[in-house]
Amino acid sequence: MMRMRFFYFPSMKIALIIIAFFSMAFGAVSDKCIEEIAELPNAKKDFNFKKFPKELGISVVKVQASCKTKFTCPKDDKITDVGLTAGCVKQLPNNPNELLVLLKEVGIEMGRNIIASKLEVEKEMIPRTMDELPDFAIRLSIKKTSEHLGVALEEIPTDLKELEAFIKANMKDKSAENILSVLSFINGLTTLETDGSGEEEEPTEENEEKDGERVRFGVELAYNSRHYDYGNNKISFGHSIELGIVLSIPLTKNSSFHLGSSFIYSIPRSYEYEFDDTRVHEEVNEYNLSFPLLFRYKLFSGILYVEVGTRADILLSYERKINGVADTHYQKNLVGGSVVDVGFSLGCGWNINKNVSLSIKGLTSTNFYQKEEPQVGDYPSDHAHRAIRFGVTYMF
Repeated sequence: MMRMRFFYFPSMKIALIIIAFFSMAFGAVSDKCIEEIAELPNAKKDFNFKKFPKELGISVVKVQASCKTKFTCPKDDKITDVGLTAGCVKQLPNNPNELLVLLKEVGIEMGRNIIASKLEVEKEMIPRTMDELPDFAIRLSIKKTSEHLGVALEEIPTDLKELEAFIKANMKDKSAENILSVLSFINGLTTLETDGSGEEEEPTEENEEKDGERVRFGVELAYNSRHYDYGNNKISFGHSIELGIVLSIPLTKNSSFHLGSSFIYSIPRSYEYEFDDTRVHEEVNEYNLSFPLLFRYKLFSGILYVEVGTRADILLSYERKINGVADTHYQKNLVGGSVVDVGFSLGCGWNINKNVSLSIKGLTSTNFYQKEEPQVGDYPSDHAHRAIRFGVTYMF
């Protein structure tokens, strides 16, 4: 089927004022928003009236869900996936039936202008109701086809699909393009009278949510800002980079388990402290393997989420120098399969889209890689650490 093109005329402004008045029954839809919808076929090259109702419905749900929190609400001038500004979409009713009624009113005026321009007929002759407009357009298309080909009306199909096929087979000029544009539009408009959908199955909000109902795999990159507390006023700060894989296992529509594994490289850190009236300078370099297990719950239609859980970090490599001398005894006690730092995690995140999300988490441990080291004076064997973690995740 040939792609239809739309033409907008100044006379349509009068009709749009009527439509704007009608749409007040569904909320404060501005004249500007109504004009945006009417102009959409001109503004969006791949505009398809058959697909438009479902696409618009999904856009309304997404934008209005995002605006439940000021932080995620798009600016009014941002263009949405459907081609309208976010400011216009915010005004539209999220009730599917009310949205369809509004689209029918706008669609009728679109159709009257298309018929008037493409089939060269006075607009005043064109019906203003959904009951009459499709039949009028088809009858007029049959008449124009008959006149163009010089055949009797009885030889031309009356069924919409058969008529389109007949025109494609027998007409190859501009007249064919004009008539097919009208029929294509009418075909899309009549679907609003039934269930608002075309013959092809289009993605719906329910279908999009299926991504949240299947096991998904992803990769994650994170930065950790760590705070180590060794007791006896012995504190240090460090930074680490984390790269790993994530597995999301759904429980319900809004909840899931997230587990995975990541490699952590700690940027070498150093610190000084007093011990037995001696100034001590330490340098530490380490590598870890982390295994998180988190419970996640989505909020605001999945825009935001909160999560809580635990994680276990296994020390792979640890190098410690005291005043420039390697502390091999301490390293021997630390490195090994039984050296595990178990902690808790609490955080939240923002799903930018169905693939990409940002997160911030607070981490705290119960002990810091202690295996056999005894307590010496006020220096405890259990060392704790806390961290703030910033991450970005991509789910496949």
